[in-house]
Amino acid sequence: MAEGCSLPTEIIAHIIQFLPPRELVAEWRDLSQSESLWKRHVEDAFSCARLSKQQSYQSYFQERSKVKSNRIAITTNDQLLTCLPDGSDKKVLLDSDEFKFQQPTWGPTGTLAVTQYKRRPATVAVYNAQGELLHNIETSSVPFYIYWSPCGTRLSLLGSNGMGVVLSCIDLLADRPKEVVLNDARPYFYSWSPDNRGLFLCHRDSSVLDLLNPEDRKIKQIQRYPVYGRQMWMAPFWLSNKEGGSDLFYCNMGAKEGREHINLNIGHFLDSSCLDKTGKELREILRDNGVDVSSCVETNDYKELMREKMERGDVLVEKKTLRSWEGGNITFIPSPDGEKIAITSEMDQDSIDIVGRGGEIVCTVGGSHSIIGFFWSPDSNVLLFIEHRSRELRWCVYNVREKREYSLSAFTPTRVLLEHYLPFMAQYAQNITFFSPDSKYFVYTCARKNDTLVHPVEEGSAPLSLGHEGQFATWSRM
Repeated sequence: MAEGCSLPTEIIAHIIQFLPPRELVAEWRDLSQSESLWKRHVEDAFSCARLSKQQSYQSYFQERSKVKSNRIAITTNDQLLTCLPDGSDKKVLLDSDEFKFQQPTWGPTGTLAVTQYKRRPATVAVYNAQGELLHNIETSSVPFYIYWSPCGTRLSLLGSNGMGVVLSCIDLLADRPKEVVLNDARPYFYSWSPDNRGLFLCHRDSSVLDLLNPEDRKIKQIQRYPVYGRQMWMAPFWLSNKEGGSDLFYCNMGAKEGREHINLNIGHFLDSSCLDKTGKELREILRDNGVDVSSCVETNDYKELMREKMERGDVLVEKKTLRSWEGGNITFIPSPDGEKIAITSEMDQDSIDIVGRGGEIVCTVGGSHSIIGFFWSPDSNVLLFIEHRSRELRWCVYNVREKREYSLSAFTPTRVLLEHYLPFMAQYAQNITFFSPDSKYFVYTCARKNDTLVHPVEEGSAPLSLGHEGQFATWSRM
């Protein structure tokens, strides 16, 4: 950011709404620290938007959204390439029979990151929308997961250090971008904050839900709960909502009458307005957040304790349990607009429940065949899922707006899709998409035909071959 640069009021107002709220940064006590951290967030916004004095943050993205990269990235045994949706304009970004390529991941502005390795150290290569190499950054482990920040200025990575899963981050705005290891756990699932605050919502060790600030690596615990002897493989989600705030979607485990059960919760960060709640409501909120309330008797006692926690900068979340299940893990993926949640459980793998934000069942999809994967379209109107029929896997669609379910083509998936992506599809739902930006098509690779195919979501449609062999394919977000 240029020193002495004066900004229009509307730009400042727009940037401020993306800065961390007071209750999440209460530890920034002294002015110099506060100024430094705020400056960093402002600089992130500037670099992401390439602001000028005459151009606001919002208008930049409105203009940028009109520039469509609309490309498909494909990995083969020895190449990484991109092409247009009809297979033309093929650009080979990496070509080597010595190196392995994995995790091609599109950023929000048309940039592409991929892991390449032969032996340690591995590197993460970053390309712009034109296929030009921007960075090639060494990593301490081989990243098996790449996840862009919402404004595309940072990369987060998951890799293995032999003892657990390591979360690290790369600041692409730095003069010399490098990997910074944040912490580790086993297992590790997480979600970026949706409003560019640069925070992570982490579900780790099957028993802890917390916030992680990559700037100073400080952790603020939201909830800790017993593991009950087994691991939970469930990713949390942190999504914007229509009211201008954000929602947390996460699971925890509990026990009732000696039997374990899994709760799916929706949570909201609390501010001082929560002090208007009743003593009973405050007591439940404090208990859910692991606060000892044994000293409280009157309503004012709960309010004073709540006020004390907030002044200390503790993160408090008001949760609502949407659904509960006895035994077995579940997989849940909220729609991108946060209004619907698709859920399947180990106890009933033949169907998907779509529930609303209040936990009410909107509809049940499938019911005749085992479902091994499902994915939301960017516009939240199409739920694409894979049914395992007697001798085949088949793409199927549920159209939310039309309330229709129908089958599409059968296919033979590649080992990459089956082994790397489908077992962790809820985490991958946050960083990749198979859908075109307009939600009308999806891309996939077929092992039997050794081909990459684009399929319309319309009923009765057939796939179109791109003429490129592939192990995995993903569509750009714009």
